[in-house]
Amino acid sequence: MKMQAPELPAPARQEATMANFGIAPRLPIWVALSVSLSLVTLAGSRAAQLDTGIVRSELRFVAPEITLTDDARRPVRLDQLLAERRPVIVQFIFTSCTTICGVLTSTLAAARNELSAIGGDYQAISITIDPDYDTPERLHEFAGNFPLDDHWRLLTGRSDDIARVLATFDARFANDAKANHRAYTYLRGAPDQPWVRIEGLINCKQLVSEYRSVVENAHHLH
Repeated sequence: MKMQAPELPAPARQEATMANFGIAPRLPIWVALSVSLSLVTLAGSRAAQLDTGIVRSELRFVAPEITLTDDARRPVRLDQLLAERRPVIVQFIFTSCTTICGVLTSTLAAARNELSAIGGDYQAISITIDPDYDTPERLHEFAGNFPLDDHWRLLTGRSDDIARVLATFDARFANDAKANHRAYTYLRGAPDQPWVRIEGLINCKQLVSEYRSVVENAHHLH
């Protein structure tokens, strides 16, 4: 008679899943991902197998007139930053995340050279959803694992301002629990164009393809 293995409790299942990627269970996933680019490729290939779980939609909204803070403690008016005439990519993360945030951020980091080759001057923005913990200093430490370049800004701010940003991007999460946030990547070719929102863990190839599409659409319309 074949014995069925007992089902693991949720924390154990998560640690077992992380172990499949060669990641220490209690290490933030972004630390391991930033050390080995091969894990980005592996995560991307697995995401590519789950295309049915990736949802693409278009949104239009007006960015709120609020001032956030980057990892160097410089004030950043979000509406003015998004009004600049260049392609932009936005993701929502938090630095203590042990699951999707590291995959999102590492995929963006791995795509930077190809993004520059397509769009030249572009802006990537990672906004924390945990501003009470993610101070500018913690964002700066987080950034050192990739590292950032002139195209990429990490932003934090007051809790109520971050909540307004999440509401604007239709990126709020259930029960105010940051662990419930979704894997959203937002892309836009120009300020007068709609946002393309990708829900799911897209890989580097998919991110570059979506970025090329919004850039080409913006150029075609102008």
